[in-house]
Order: sequence, then C-alpha cells, then structure tokens
Amino acid sequence: MDQNFFLIKNKYSFYYKPNLISLEENTIEELSEEISLFLKELTLFNINLKSLCRLSPNIETKNLILNIAYAILDDEKIYTYIRKNRSLPVKKLANFTYESKAFIEKWESYLIAYLLIVSKKRYSNLKNYLNIKLNDNDYENENFFSVVDNQNTGTVLKIKGKTAYIMTSSGDFKKIKVDVQSESSKVGSIIIGKVSKSMKIYFYPVLVSIFSLLFLSLIALAIYKQPYITIVMDMNASVKMEVNRFNQVVSCKGTNSKGKEIASSINIDKKPIDEYLKTILYRGKEMKIIDKKYPIYIYINGNTLKDEELKSTIKFIKENKIDARINNNGNEYDIDSNKD
Repeated sequence: MDQNFFLIKNKYSFYYKPNLISLEENTIEELSEEISLFLKELTLFNINLKSLCRLSPNIETKNLILNIAYAILDDEKIYTYIRKNRSLPVKKLANFTYESKAFIEKWESYLIAYLLIVSKKRYSNLKNYLNIKLNDNDYENENFFSVVDNQNTGTVLKIKGKTAYIMTSSGDFKKIKVDVQSESSKVGSIIIGKVSKSMKIYFYPVLVSIFSLLFLSLIALAIYKQPYITIVMDMNASVKMEVNRFNQVVSCKGTNSKGKEIASSINIDKKPIDEYLKTILYRGKEMKIIDKKYPIYIYINGNTLKDEELKSTIKFIKENKIDARINNNGNEYDIDSNKD
C-alpha cells in the first residue's frame, strides 16, 4: 500500500442529515445541466446508469471508494492516465491502495463516477448534494441540499417511463418507481420512491429453482422407474414385468409371441401389480391361452409381496379354478382353488 494513501484512507466519509429542503427552480435547472454533462462523460468511460444501479456497495465500501477517488486527485500520473485512457490502471491502483484487482474492477464504475464528481468544478452542485464529511475534524459540510435519512431518496438523474434513476446523498445510485404525473419527477429534483427491482434480479434465483425442480423431478422419475421387483408369469404365454417400490408396474414385455400379444394389449398406466396380474390372467383366459391342464407359474424376485398385495389375483385364480403356483422371492406355494 502507498504510505500516502494509508494516511488518508479514512479521511472522508458519507453521512446523513435528517431534514429535507426544497430546491429553488434555478438550482434544479443548474443541477439538471450538470447531470446531463455528467451522464455524457460517463458514457466516455463506457458506464451507464443501469450498470451503476446493479451495484450496491455498503457504507464501508462506498467510503473506501470515495477516499480512493480523492487520492487519485492527488496523484497526477494516475489521474492523467485515467483522463487520457478513459479507464482505470487496475494493477497500479491495486498496488497503490493494497486492494485486490478484483475489488478495483468490481467497483470501477462507482470509482469513476465519484472521481468525476469530486474532481470537476462543473459538477459543484452534484458534489454539494453528496453529504461528505472530513473525518479529521468536527466540521460537516453545510450543504444547501439536506436530505432525509432515506436510502430511496435522491436527486433524479434520468426518468424513463415510471422509473427514475437517482443518486442519493450518501452516494448510492438507485432505480426507483415514481409517479410520472408528479411535477417533482424531473431531472435535478429530489424525490422519494420504492426501489424498482429488475427481472434480472430474480433471473438467477428462478433459474436455480427451475433446475432444482428439474433435478428433483429427474430423481423422482429415476426412483419411480427403478425396478424393485421382477415378476415373470408363465402360462403358455410368458410375460415379464418390472415393478417399482410403489408396487406399480413400470414395464411389461412378452418373452414369446403369445406373451408379446398379451403385453401389447394392456395399458400399464401406473396400475398396481395386483390389478395388472389379474388383467393378464383375464386376457390369457379371454385369448384361450390358459390351459387348465397345465399350471400357471408366477415368479416374484427382488422383494417379497404380501398376500394382501396379491388379493385380487388370488381371488381371480380361485374363482376361475386355475391351477397356479407362486414362488414369492423363494417362498413357493400352490393356490388351492377349492379353498376360499
């Protein structure tokens, strides 16, 4: 850090005054002319009000930027470089202030805006509007602008529709909502309004929410589609089913020609496994695939199904006197169609 800057790093700071004074019409006109020149000069540095309003430095950061601006005025080489090149010598300023290059780059637009205001007599009204005090004594600038301690109060820099770009007395650049029909809503006047939030402020949170929802949906879909139980039914036709952890069939395919015929004729549509097995048996009977001379085999692998989860299937088997054998994850038993 440059020793000279170390000594003046906290020389100036922004402060607030509690009262509000109305401005004379000629003062507003003078301020309006200054603002017009100020905005044009900002464009020479590729800075606009939108970019300034996107930033929101806290009071400590603003005070540091303000003191850097004053320090630049005392360094002829740096000040001349900035005026000539319309940009900041980032590396040199970082060494000069002992702040990071990232800090200088982030707050470049604010630093240039402050520098223009405090360095030029042509912006005397803008400078007077800023409540700046010298910290090495008890003196406070007797600004003829005294603004209420309100972060959304400021002098109008630009009006666009129902939006006003303002500069507050504490050195903030804000975008606020205003009443366009109000006579006070003109460049140079002091107004109070609500902060106007751009949709871009919500863009990233909304985008993150959308991607989070999409990610969770994909996880939920993966869990839903993940096979939890595999069931194979053999009855001349052979059908293989995949069942998720919610006991719903997620896939069904035949392993022979008759099995494929049955599988293609049934809509899965999130059917519970019990209803699905019953439907397959019904279709097998309807297509005369079930032969009472030969037993039907139902193989359940992966996890064991409870008897109540096969209630409709067992009831259909018994009512239709079908000889059926179930291997329920290793537990094999016959269904006696003569018993209820």
